[in-house]
Amino acid sequence: MLRKITYLLLTAGLLYSCQIEDNPIGDGLVIPSIYDPSEYPLPAPFFFPQAQVGLEDNPVTNAGFDLGRHLFYEKRLSIDNSISCGGCHKQEFAFSDGGEAFSVKVDGSLTARNTPSLANLGYMTDIFWDGRQKTPRDAAADAAMDEQHIIWDASLDLLANDTLYRRLFSKAFVDGAITKENTISAIEQFMRALISDNSDFDKFLRGEYTMTPSEFNGFELFRSEVGDCFHCHFSSALLTDNIFHNNGLDSVENVLDFEDYGLGDFTGDLNDYGLFKTPTIRNLSFTPPYMHDGRFQTVDEVIDFYAEGLQSSPTIDPLMKNLGNNGNQLTNPQKADLKAFILTLDDHDFVNNPAFSDPF
Repeated sequence: MLRKITYLLLTAGLLYSCQIEDNPIGDGLVIPSIYDPSEYPLPAPFFFPQAQVGLEDNPVTNAGFDLGRHLFYEKRLSIDNSISCGGCHKQEFAFSDGGEAFSVKVDGSLTARNTPSLANLGYMTDIFWDGRQKTPRDAAADAAMDEQHIIWDASLDLLANDTLYRRLFSKAFVDGAITKENTISAIEQFMRALISDNSDFDKFLRGEYTMTPSEFNGFELFRSEVGDCFHCHFSSALLTDNIFHNNGLDSVENVLDFEDYGLGDFTGDLNDYGLFKTPTIRNLSFTPPYMHDGRFQTVDEVIDFYAEGLQSSPTIDPLMKNLGNNGNQLTNPQKADLKAFILTLDDHDFVNNPAFSDPF
């Protein structure tokens, strides 16, 4: 009798364990794994803001990160199954479209602006050059429509018929539903985990790296009125102030003459014409070309622009205090030092982290 009871218990336990794994059943469907709400270990980088913006609305879980990673690189989220988020946001370029002034959309047309890096996106208060979206979730939905021309019903059907995605959604969301909302939420979780915080500069801030004399001289220039970089790029280790500026790229007499209205395109306010979101200057070696229209191909060109290339216009930012001299007039040795510091902001671990790579 005891042996029979033991046998029944073992059999029941085996059947239960089989049901919570991914097991094909009669018609080829899969009994999904159980929901896994375990928290993904987001780092808390030194000198970063205390918390990501809006993280409490969509906390990052291990299962959500895994699903989001697959969806980020999933080409079936485009109208012709040809392009994924990772097609324009490439890891080797710090999740920008390095080398391209504009990215190619699914229909062959070009984006209106340069594709920015996704590094530390969860800490940003405004997203895109014109700030038209406020959260990574909304930015992902925006890009899916604009660049990938997604047809949601068709794409969701493809995912629902895929054994892998039925399992991943069931683990990431308590309802296990393969919906637009859950898809975008998972992509947001993956993007929130794209944290770049291990450059030589980060190590310097943590007391783990000693700058060379040239790098330190460049840092001193960077955070002084001489170099005049810190106003927009050093409110935190994000190296962006999350604000919009007209930094003197173009000379116009009337704001309507700007080729790109920038923030003004979104707000409709003439005072916002020609203003663009301050990008992070992390990982610049990986993210050329630079500015919203990719007009500068090298870091040297950017430094030269701020040294002697500033242009006047009605909405130019008051922080461009060296406008009267066309720039900060750095000497060549000073430029070399500033560049040496800027290169300490490259995070090689970030662009090579296998956890962020294409899983397919």
